Amino acid sequence: MLTVKFVYDNEHDFVKFYSADLNGAFVETFDESHYKEKKQAYKLKSACGARMTPFAAVYEGDELIKAFYTEADSNIIKSLINYLHNENINNQ
Repeated sequence: MLTVKFVYDNEHDFVKFYSADLNGAFVETFDESHYKEKKQAYKLKSACGARMTPFAAVYEGDELIKAFYTEADSNIIKSLINYLHNENINNQ
């Protein structure tokens, strides 16, 4: 089962992510601006080498499959949706 972990720091990114069709993937979100979630958000970003927010990572079990960096792509949510839909087509 795929798990998508998403780090955000503003409500606009969260709303866009929440309303996206993630093709049945399990979702974990971390608000980098909230003091209770900041440590988990930084831990996830540092494990993948990300510096900017928003950031998304796709896991299968405990193994990182793919990461989406704002440094490399200005619209990671769209790229994530395309990846999840293409991954589902390839696995059928």
